[in-house]
Amino acid sequence: MLSTLAEGPPGPHVVVVGNHKGGSGKSTVAMHVIVALLRAGMRVAVFDLDLQQQSLTHYIQNRREWARRKGVPLELPTLVVSNEDASYSNRETLTLFTNAFASVERDHDFIVIDTPSGEHRLSLLAHGMADTLVTPINDSFVDLDVIASISPSTDAAPKLSRYGRNVGAAIEGRRRVFGRSTDWVVLRNRLAPKPSRNQWQIAEVLSDLAPRIGFRTAPGLSERVVYREYFPYGLTAFDAACLGANPGMAHMLARVEVDTLIEELGLLLPVDDLDQAIEFVNDRDRPLALYVFSRRTDAARDVIARTSSGGACVNATMFHVAVPALPFGGVGPSGMGAYHGRASFDTFSHAKSVLTRSTRVDPKLGYPPYTSRKDRIIRRFL
Repeated sequence: MLSTLAEGPPGPHVVVVGNHKGGSGKSTVAMHVIVALLRAGMRVAVFDLDLQQQSLTHYIQNRREWARRKGVPLELPTLVVSNEDASYSNRETLTLFTNAFASVERDHDFIVIDTPSGEHRLSLLAHGMADTLVTPINDSFVDLDVIASISPSTDAAPKLSRYGRNVGAAIEGRRRVFGRSTDWVVLRNRLAPKPSRNQWQIAEVLSDLAPRIGFRTAPGLSERVVYREYFPYGLTAFDAACLGANPGMAHMLARVEVDTLIEELGLLLPVDDLDQAIEFVNDRDRPLALYVFSRRTDAARDVIARTSSGGACVNATMFHVAVPALPFGGVGPSGMGAYHGRASFDTFSHAKSVLTRSTRVDPKLGYPPYTSRKDRIIRRFL
């Protein structure tokens, strides 16, 4: 994706990842958003308000240690360390947080805040500061209950849950005090690879709830083992090549999935200068997928001709993965080889070279002993 920071009000753009329920993938989503912003050249500060578990803090610390040990120049955010012994509702903790926030807001383009599960004053304060609020939920009615309670009766309208009411109050308070709105995005996280009846039902309920409650939905991260593999090293789907081997298909699909997530969140907007965008892409490792959005056919062709990527889509994302006739794979750091149809066969096949010549004309010139006379004759033909 070709991106630059959008014009807007002064100060950093605040991204809050929140959900009252644990185990929804908040830290994994937060870390991928952070690295995507860093790779786009943004200055990012991070607050991990989960004072007990501190998964995001450990994720970033693992990343820093991995970069140091391997000598790899990984992108790192400014991590504002929290006191794990602090109280969520202690006035001193709230003051420390607001003071720390003020100390980094002038020097950063984005501030990403990961909040804990449960209802805490510190978490509610962060929700009220969000320009973009990201709420990951697992794709089930159990997790949907975090936002709204669904009745067995088809006639009964869904009721806002406590978290839903708290978010509504935080957004309204922000609008009244600062006159600024919040983009609330509900991510459908850990989707099963194969579509199911449950997925369709969840999608239908969310589409009905979205306009009533004031959020929009976006696809999150699927249930992939690779996301768990990244954590001990502090890596993300953008860093799969750092593991020492060519990224496998699972890593490549995870990268496409994360690219789509960042696009859906709308944190990075299209650039105006096409040459600048092309230079931005070429200054980095060749990507697995390149997405170009333009009404100008000549501009899209120019971008594709002047950049190198595993695949490309014009005015779409991920559709090239779904077309069986199109090879899908990376190039260089984003992977080697491709699959789909004939491409799968070619990737796992060896092209054996065979040359056969006739023995009818077989001059002794090519056989030993190699005399000076033979040498002079051969040199005449060179």
